[in-house]
Amino acid sequence: MASSPRPTLLQSLAVFVPGVVLTVISNGRAVAVLESNDPNPSMTPVYLLGCGAILFAIGFMMTLVAIFRPLFGKRKVDELVDEWQKRGGNGTP
Repeated sequence: MASSPRPTLLQSLAVFVPGVVLTVISNGRAVAVLESNDPNPSMTPVYLLGCGAILFAIGFMMTLVAIFRPLFGKRKVDELVDEWQKRGGNGTP
């Protein structure tokens, strides 16, 4: 189990919102590049669209975790890992 804390809603939205904005802004330019007949088009808008899509996907998953994970109680394995880490355990049990 990872020792890092779950993402907060603010952290997840800090990834999700720029992903949405970057995807929306670069979408029109990327489509224009892909439809052009230019033999050497600039692929920068397509790369930006891909980066925006990656940020969007990661941010969306983080947002889902931040919203829905607190609805579930602590699992038995979570309690065991907490106890193991208090004893000085490192890494994965």
